[in-house]
Amino acid sequence: GNGGTTPRHADLLATDLDTTALIRVIDRFLMFYIRTADRLERTSAWLERLEGGLDHLRAVVMDDSLGIAADLDALMERHVAHHTDEWAAVLADP
Repeated sequence: GNGGTTPRHADLLATDLDTTALIRVIDRFLMFYIRTADRLERTSAWLERLEGGLDHLRAVVMDDSLGIAADLDALMERHVAHHTDEWAAVLADP
């Protein structure tokens, strides 16, 4: 994501994934981004700054090149387990 006058259009991270694998790749992407990006850094700037770029990102989230896939998966599982819908809570208790 990079908006404004210099948008960055799609970069192909993966192809031909089944639903389970697709969700796993997206989850790992998000957790790796959260762990390595600077605060408020857009994904486009982060990817440009990431040493090895898209190829490195692909290796991390799909091939577990850094040996952290289990950690990324656990972070997402913990996030999902503790997620609360703030709007639903407001509606339930006006």
